[in-house]
Amino acid sequence: MATKRLLYLHGFNSSPASEKANQTCSYFAENDLFRIDIPALPAEPSKAIDLLENKLQVAEYSGLIGSSLGGFYSLYLHVNYALPAVLINPAVRPYELLSDYIGINKNMYTGVEYEVKSEHMEQLLALDVDRTSLKLSQ
Repeated sequence: MATKRLLYLHGFNSSPASEKANQTCSYFAENDLFRIDIPALPAEPSKAIDLLENKLQVAEYSGLIGSSLGGFYSLYLHVNYALPAVLINPAVRPYELLSDYIGINKNMYTGVEYEVKSEHMEQLLALDVDRTSLKLSQ
């Protein structure tokens, strides 16, 4: 049984119940590669990063998988925690992209309503990393 762990970070308005998250878990479990942890990320970026940094402090992870907004968060964590990261269609400037969602939104997987605020865009901007010095592979 796989004992190494990966942290999978879902995208905006997604959840651990997404099809992509479930397919990822199934693949890694069937091939006994890694245990995949998929936390439910809060809508507020600072709370999402706090949750993720707490997880990294209490458990050892071999790397990150980030999808969309989760890819943006994964890149931040990669730079700050030196963890390998696989980015799936990562959000590049979510503080611009998600400004259209300011207001009340409803998660399509959980049905939970949440509010996106303008200060969330500022929180995302604060998480942006300098990508010019990164060594990326494809």
